[in-house]
Amino acid sequence: ISRSAMLYLPETVEEQTRQAALAIERAFKDGITRQTVRLALVPRDNPNIGPEEEEWPGGSKQMYREAGRPLTESLLAEVRAPAKSLQT
Repeated sequence: ISRSAMLYLPETVEEQTRQAALAIERAFKDGITRQTVRLALVPRDNPNIGPEEEEWPGGSKQMYREAGRPLTESLLAEVRAPAKSLQT
């Protein structure tokens, strides 16, 4: 198996965030400026990503408040992409 064929699945939220940030940076360097990123939504009090599904009794509001927003903020703080070629 070649190295490029192997897929590493992160086990923690920190690993997930770093892996996503690196993928975003690589795509940006290749000229891809519009991207969709999917993250496993894990509550802040559970730093490990596992195969079991999380319970969200509060629905999407709780999911966003406890997992989506913190993950998004961590990811955006991690990404390092030059803004010189961006159009506004």
